[in-house]
Amino acid sequence: MTRKESKASSRRNATAAKAAAAAARSRAPSGRWLAQSLTPSRLRAWWPTFRTLQVPWWLAASSLLVVVGLAAWGGTRAAAAAALVLAPFMAWAAWRAQVYSATREATRVGSPSAKLESGSNARRLDAVVLYRPLRSLPQRDLRGVEAALRWRHPTLGSHTPESWPEAMDDDTASVLLDAWLASALPQFARWWPRLRTQGCRGLWLRVPTAWSALADFGPRLTSALARHGLEPSQLVLRVPLKVEGGRPRLPPSVLDLQAQGVALAVDGFGEGPASLTHLEHLPVRTVCLAASFVERAGPDTPQRWVVESTAKLAASMGMSTLAEAVHDPRQVPALAALGCRFGVGDACGRWTVADEWSASQVANQPHQAPPR
Repeated sequence: MTRKESKASSRRNATAAKAAAAAARSRAPSGRWLAQSLTPSRLRAWWPTFRTLQVPWWLAASSLLVVVGLAAWGGTRAAAAAALVLAPFMAWAAWRAQVYSATREATRVGSPSAKLESGSNARRLDAVVLYRPLRSLPQRDLRGVEAALRWRHPTLGSHTPESWPEAMDDDTASVLLDAWLASALPQFARWWPRLRTQGCRGLWLRVPTAWSALADFGPRLTSALARHGLEPSQLVLRVPLKVEGGRPRLPPSVLDLQAQGVALAVDGFGEGPASLTHLEHLPVRTVCLAASFVERAGPDTPQRWVVESTAKLAASMGMSTLAEAVHDPRQVPALAALGCRFGVGDACGRWTVADEWSASQVANQPHQAPPR
């Protein structure tokens, strides 16, 4: 072979080697495709997905930098491995961000900007339904179960229906109502077959003002009752009585429920301007005495005469009387002697969650308060 032919062969071999190397590089994974895919238009298309998942921007940016860096350094295999490792962490961070957002929005009581998407968010508010027995006096036999929703404010602590402010936005009130309906009614429906054999007459609910102000409060409540196989007559609503222009007034949604069979009880009687004369023409079955009167109803106190006269007048109009805040067992015979037929409080049974207080405990331990 001549020198000229040898040089030509070497050039051909070098050209073939370069072509083979180029083909290998084209087939081998590299980070160029990632850089080419991260165009402004594609990033704008992906952005709604990140918004929907509520992934924090700092997490998305740092994860993207890690994936791009590994793709440029070690190829797509390293980038894919990094994406698999980061995916669970990003999902967890997105969930935590959504929990924080829901809690922050829902606890902005009274803020018109508080917008919650669904009732499932109430679980993220540390919302829990507590139960306590309502008992007859003085025997302390079970006559009802009261269910109340308690939810925790990040800075102000727990809120019970007694402490809820009246100025609550509809979105927050709706989410909390969904939480009560989704927990209290199915639990009571499971307990009911055993409770009714023990003398229980129904489920009691103290209605916050924000709930009764909802336009669909009545239909949602009756629909939930029917869904869990409960009758309207098995529900008793404790509602405050307001007086406007000298005339008593109950929320229209509550009156509609009463027309369908739901029983009504006046809550906190004695603290407001309402009197027993206002109850003559209202469909009320029970008068719930305010805790301030019951706690101070000693042998020779003015509160004693208020409790006794209220109980007697209520009985004359066909109503029963419930004593709130019966904490001392020694109050039980005294309140029964004054005419109070029912009582709630520590002496009758403390608030507790459903898991700690089964139906058997409610029915078979009438004289012992369930544990805190």
